[in-house]
Amino acid sequence: MSEKHPAAQIDVDATLVNVHSDKEGAAPTFKKGSGYHPLTAWIDHGTGQGGGECAVIMLRPGNAGSNTAADHVEIIRRALDQAGLGPRPGRRVLVRIDGAGGTKETIEFLARRRVSYSVGFPLPDHTPQIHGHHPRSRLDPRVQHRR
Repeated sequence: MSEKHPAAQIDVDATLVNVHSDKEGAAPTFKKGSGYHPLTAWIDHGTGQGGGECAVIMLRPGNAGSNTAADHVEIIRRALDQAGLGPRPGRRVLVRIDGAGGTKETIEFLARRRVSYSVGFPLPDHTPQIHGHHPRSRLDPRVQHRR
């Protein structure tokens, strides 16, 4: 394992699967369709090590909540188990989730497992302009950027 690169990256995200007839477990989606909203976890072991393998798919009805902490914790736990990295794999594992997975419970779980993690979420287009309007003393030091 390189110092710069984790031994494994686990990407967690949900997707919509539409159906066009009555199917067991299908439900209305937030995009006004009908289908399923599975949560997925994919493992990438790095260049030349095999990547993009699906570790876990959690089948959920179309009306499943996006930011369901219990589902995110369960799928990450199962992905770590699937990867065979032990109960506390350490910082050499990077778990990436979008804003829907960025709940307090999910982050606390990741911290307990001692893995590295990245939570992404979209920012408004005018973020650079509004950034200068907040006094530095009110900014959380963890989100201040370096100039």
